[in-house]
Amino acid sequence: MKKAKESYPSLKVCTVIGFPLGYQTQAAKAAEAWDARQNGADELDLVINMTDVKSGNLGEVVAEIGAVRQLVQDRVLKVIVETCYLTQEEKTALCYCVARGGADYIKTSTGFGTGGAELEDIKLFRELMGDRLKIKAAGGIRTREQMEAFLEAGCDRLGCSSSSILWQDEQ
Repeated sequence: MKKAKESYPSLKVCTVIGFPLGYQTQAAKAAEAWDARQNGADELDLVINMTDVKSGNLGEVVAEIGAVRQLVQDRVLKVIVETCYLTQEEKTALCYCVARGGADYIKTSTGFGTGGAELEDIKLFRELMGDRLKIKAAGGIRTREQMEAFLEAGCDRLGCSSSSILWQDEQ
């Protein structure tokens, strides 16, 4: 990360904290976040601890997001909630947790779960949060039609690992 930032100072560098499953301790994630900030990360994606969510320890989720937020200050903070493992009630609760923790974005997936972004989730997040929280849909977005639908539903960003293939198809 540091070499990339030094070689290309205008390049926005992003890294993931707690990848891939989010089960590290809050202290470990804080150390990861601090190291990433010190080494030039402009954006950080924080994977939540699913055990805390499933155990109903939502205060821990908010505390972890808040702790990382304080460390990374003016950097963009996206929180990955891995929607494929969540109930509707958990998705709703996590919107508020992510906002309360001070993150900039709620993000649907790491891309390593059993499913990716779903339009219904984006619509729910936008309905609940309005402009209070930005949304990034990631995972499983493969067609231009899907991209357009996610943007229309309220996404601010898309994670599209297959996008270069999409543009080649149009040429």
